[in-house]
Amino acid sequence: MASFFESIRVLVEDASGVLVDGGSGVEVRIRIEGESTDLFESPFTTDAAGIVESAELPCEPGTKVYFRIENHDGLAGSIALITTA
Repeated sequence: MASFFESIRVLVEDASGVLVDGGSGVEVRIRIEGESTDLFESPFTTDAAGIVESAELPCEPGTKVYFRIENHDGLAGSIALITTA
């Protein structure tokens, strides 16, 4: 059975330490809790407003999934969400 996540907004810290929209082209990787590899649907990419649109994932509703962005040094930020039906 498939499940869904709501759209998420990606924010980045600018040079003055203020959080601003990440803008377009930020790759967001997704992994289901307990899995050792990213989903094949991953990465998703942000639109011009820094949004990753909601989408269907190949897991049961109520599954915890991790969304992360990386930079050249590795992990830059992550969140965990619970999928819905």
